Amino acid sequence: MVVAGVIFTTIDIALLVKEWKALNPTKETVKAVIEEISEELHQYSQLLSKLETIRTCQFFCGTFHSIPIVGTSPFAVEALLSLCHLQFEKVHKIYGTNTLDLHEEGEAPTYQTVLSIIRSYDLCVGHGVLESLEELLATCSSSSASGERAPAQKDAGNKNLVEPVISLNTVKFPVSDDPVRVPAFDSEVLNINKSIIDEFLSHEGYPSFAALSHYLSGTTIMEDYHCPLPGNIVHTINHVSIAYSKYCGYLNANKFEYIVTLHNLKQLAIYYLKQEISNCKRAGITDDDDEGLGNSSPEEEVLSSSSSCEPINDTVEILLNHKSFIDPVAVAILQKNSEQQATFQNTFTTVCNHFSHLQFKLPVWALDLNVALVKDASEQQQRPH
Repeated sequence: MVVAGVIFTTIDIALLVKEWKALNPTKETVKAVIEEISEELHQYSQLLSKLETIRTCQFFCGTFHSIPIVGTSPFAVEALLSLCHLQFEKVHKIYGTNTLDLHEEGEAPTYQTVLSIIRSYDLCVGHGVLESLEELLATCSSSSASGERAPAQKDAGNKNLVEPVISLNTVKFPVSDDPVRVPAFDSEVLNINKSIIDEFLSHEGYPSFAALSHYLSGTTIMEDYHCPLPGNIVHTINHVSIAYSKYCGYLNANKFEYIVTLHNLKQLAIYYLKQEISNCKRAGITDDDDEGLGNSSPEEEVLSSSSSCEPINDTVEILLNHKSFIDPVAVAILQKNSEQQATFQNTFTTVCNHFSHLQFKLPVWALDLNVALVKDASEQQQRPH
């Protein structure tokens, strides 16, 4: 909006100057031009200041009553704030129509639903924050049921206000003498391959991965399933990139966004694998295929005509751009130490590559799974009934 204002105001000034040249300028005209240019420079200065604040900010923060809600993306914070205020339609608007079912269709959202989501998604960080939230939402729920006004919160005129945070000290976190152990990375990044493959096989009614494993020895999918990331990265995520924070008592909007976006990513990946295996079946691919159809192999035919990965890439881009798989407070603490900062950055880059490479992994997984499923079906037919 500020940029648009700059453009249109500049046009106004140009027209004013043109009129000035065409006529004998009066003192009022000169004064008006100077005032307009001064205002323009002030707006431009504000724009630069906002851009610099966003560039240097560590994360974004909103507040639900007295409880901070933090995230590396303003959209994540706004979504969780909207959820807490029962504005579920805003959550769907931010994340699209594939958002997890937040409540039964046709039923009005309730504070009990909000509490259930926050508890099941494990969004609370710190001592006593869940208990405080339970008490607060119970009060809101009672007030709503009795027709009374819910407890007022500060800045009620803009209850979804989200602001950039330059320093941890500027956020009114409850401070604890007993530091809280906060992992910088969501541990689920270690299980993304496994969960996609397991959920696909279960969704399609195929044998489990364990049942197919003896057909998959030495394959790409076997390696990706059991060893998705290097051992040192796994160790860092589980044991090294851990912050011990005195800043506790907040809701992690990143985790909410990660769970919702990961759900969407899994659904897209499952659909993609289903389409790819269907292509494999149409191409007649088995482990015995050593000659191609025409001048290319069946595998090349399938890979060259693979279903579009664009929706998957778009979803991965959200995860990476928003850094949804990290805890912003833990990262802000770790980055105070240069050695921990370097370790975190190396791990962060590896995890980003792990997600980015998913588009290249899926077609290969489909080929490996297809071969295993063909072998399993053949063995099932040969067994005496």
